[in-house]
Amino acid sequence: MHLDVEGRRSATPRRRRAVPNHLWRSRYAAVGAAVAVSIGGGGLALTMAADSSPSTFVSITPCRIVDTRPDTVVGPRSTPLVGGETYTIQVHGTNGNCTVPSNATAVNMNVTSTNPTSNGFLTTWPADSPRPLSSSLNWLAGQAPTPNSVNSSLFASSGSVDLIADITGYFLPADASGGQTGPAGPTGPAGPTGPAGPTGVVSTARFTGYMNTLFVSGSYTFMGPTTTVTVAAGQRMTGSAMVPIGVNTGAATAQLDLCYRTSGTADALTGFNGADYSVVEVSTVRVSYAVTGTVVPGPGTWEVGVCAITDANLNDNNFVNGYVQVTN
Repeated sequence: MHLDVEGRRSATPRRRRAVPNHLWRSRYAAVGAAVAVSIGGGGLALTMAADSSPSTFVSITPCRIVDTRPDTVVGPRSTPLVGGETYTIQVHGTNGNCTVPSNATAVNMNVTSTNPTSNGFLTTWPADSPRPLSSSLNWLAGQAPTPNSVNSSLFASSGSVDLIADITGYFLPADASGGQTGPAGPTGPAGPTGPAGPTGVVSTARFTGYMNTLFVSGSYTFMGPTTTVTVAAGQRMTGSAMVPIGVNTGAATAQLDLCYRTSGTADALTGFNGADYSVVEVSTVRVSYAVTGTVVPGPGTWEVGVCAITDANLNDNNFVNGYVQVTN
């Protein structure tokens, strides 16, 4: 893992797509022999593997590979990252409290920043690749420990910051080999008819895409892409979405939910959760929130998506990823 720290201020780079429950989480990135971590004026990058060959994820008990805090140090370093510095940590093999196979193509890490002395961000990428201009973990001076899930190198900005990295799994090349298909065996006798099983999922629809700026609104408004589902009497809709939102300046209080209305109309939106909606405090540090809900809307064709009520413009939003299922 390679940590590169620059002591200069820069505009916060554009963030890449995100998915975590209350945390922005990336999923796939090349490791090479090492992973790079660097401090700059913005956040944590998602860097894809150049090799598109299939990989298999191996989940492990989380192990700590890096902790730069002197009282709990793991690895060879016991001082925070500072501006203008490059720091590389080996990932393959046994390092810190972790052992990663030499043929691993990527790792998944939870990285936490703590004790920051100034505002900054973290970027990640493979140590043998150029540093990307994107961010995924942001902090303010003096902020409490801030976690994020990453798979590649890290870049952070001015001041100094301690970093903690825990590996939660790694990717191995998928085994594409296999034996030849054998001949089909004879058809066996039909078994007895079993009891009817429970009714399950009727349909699933997804809604994904970039969210719009949501201006001040006193009633629910769709924030981005929606989908349409048809529901029969007695059936329910169950939905879930990750919603990365923020503001360019100041702060906002937002009421988040999943909403529905009759498809093809401009009817008022109805929240899945009624009075049990989520209220979040939104700042200039973009955060992903999980929104879930279940409702029995009655028969009809319904437009469904993420909705919100806000007392300030939500204008630093990103890619929403959600779905809704119709079940009996």
